[in-house]
Amino acid sequence: TAPQPTAEPVPTDTPLPTNTLIPTNTPAPTDTPTPAPTSTFTPTPNATATAQAYATATAEANAALVRPDLEKIGLSTEGGYLGWMHDPLTIKVDTYMEEKPEIDYPEFSAADFVLQTDVTWNTASGLAGCALIVRSEADVETGKQYRIYMMRQQNRPLWDIEYFNHGKWQSTLTERILDAPAFFSEQDSTNRVTVVAQGDKLTVYGNGDKMGSITDKRLTGGGVYFMAWQESGETTCTFSNSWLWVLGE
Repeated sequence: TAPQPTAEPVPTDTPLPTNTLIPTNTPAPTDTPTPAPTSTFTPTPNATATAQAYATATAEANAALVRPDLEKIGLSTEGGYLGWMHDPLTIKVDTYMEEKPEIDYPEFSAADFVLQTDVTWNTASGLAGCALIVRSEADVETGKQYRIYMMRQQNRPLWDIEYFNHGKWQSTLTERILDAPAFFSEQDSTNRVTVVAQGDKLTVYGNGDKMGSITDKRLTGGGVYFMAWQESGETTCTFSNSWLWVLGE
């Protein structure tokens, strides 16, 4: 008998391929520009007017500081101006016959003025002390000048006014060295010294008391200096609360 043909298996359905969607490009967000801030207009200040106002206010404040001391000696701040107010200055000398003038304003020059300073002194010998140089020529070492010397002697302080030129003594304008009863002579004591220069006249006050005046026509203006001096030993002078008021119309 002929063999029966084997039935071929029915093919299994092959699943159709699943279509994968191609991703759609997401559009990039469009940058929204941030609005620039609107400038608020600020008017430009008047620099000159501001500086003038500041200078006026400063001058008035400085005048108020010195006015009481000027009034004590019969003067006022009317018509003048503050030349300078000086930081505390300490000057020390420690060699034989040494003199050392110093100032923060060597270029400053004045004719008529009031100079006031508190002088604290410490000396190791009898011939030593502090001094003020006024109406000096530009070269303080050799120029013409007036010197107000103050000598610290225990229980007997002394002072005088001298005229110098070429770095040397020329004459004593007070005629001699004078007693200074208004000064404190203790070691490290402080004395307030006021010098008034008007025309050909120099007047010196010690702690508010008038000590004396001289008249001399040779110098009509110039620089101002602080100074420590001695014959020997070691001397220290500290000048504080110092100011100079220029007198004028």
